[in-house]
Amino acid sequence: ESIKKAGLYVSKTYSTDDRHVFYRIGADQNTLEEWAEYSELSMKLKERYGGGYAAFQRRLKYRFGGSGDRFFTGTERIKIIKAALEAPEKDDGAGLDLNKLMVTGQI
Repeated sequence: ESIKKAGLYVSKTYSTDDRHVFYRIGADQNTLEEWAEYSELSMKLKERYGGGYAAFQRRLKYRFGGSGDRFFTGTERIKIIKAALEAPEKDDGAGLDLNKLMVTGQI
């Protein structure tokens, strides 16, 4: 439930032998942008805006690379979704402690 509250969606698939379950967590473009800004995701600026890196801001989106549904790279999407999963519930995040969940074998 907290994952949905963060604006994320979950889909489930099974391995071909049905021995493993895989969960995919994703978000629409608007949600990715909101969490990228919240987490101050460092992104490469277009050369005409000085190159280098800066924290993503939606109002300055045109200054960063990417376009359309693939505005963010795969690595950036992973960082953004991780930020949403770990953000406190008071900030509309999922409030998950991913390290603890890995150590305890829950994920």
